[in-house]
Amino acid sequence: MNTDNEQLNPLLDSLDSAMRCAILTNPKGEVTILHDQSLSGDIEWIEYDEVEDTFSLIYEQGRIQPLGLSIEAKMKENLIKAQSVTLLHIKDKQAMSSQDVSFICT
Repeated sequence: MNTDNEQLNPLLDSLDSAMRCAILTNPKGEVTILHDQSLSGDIEWIEYDEVEDTFSLIYEQGRIQPLGLSIEAKMKENLIKAQSVTLLHIKDKQAMSSQDVSFICT
C-alpha cells in the first residue's frame, strides 16, 4: 500500500529522515553525498535552489526527495562551482555503489 502512495505523491520524505547521510564538498566544486541505504530509484539529477535554500534529489520517475540537511555558507560557495554530484552508498565501512549525477544550481 505504501508503494501506491509513493507513486501518487511525487514528494518523498527527506533523505536524512529515511537513512543516515552526509554531504561533503570542497572548493574545487566536488560534491559527494554519502548514504547508508539504497535509494528509492535511479536519480536523474540533483538540484540546489539558492533562493529557497533547498537541495533535492530528482528521480527518473519525477519524484523529488529533499536532502534534509543544513547547507552551511562555505558549502554553498562550493556548490555554486559544482557540475556533478557523486552518490556513494556505504555499508559496513565499504563502498557498495557509486553514481555520478548531473547537478543544477539555480
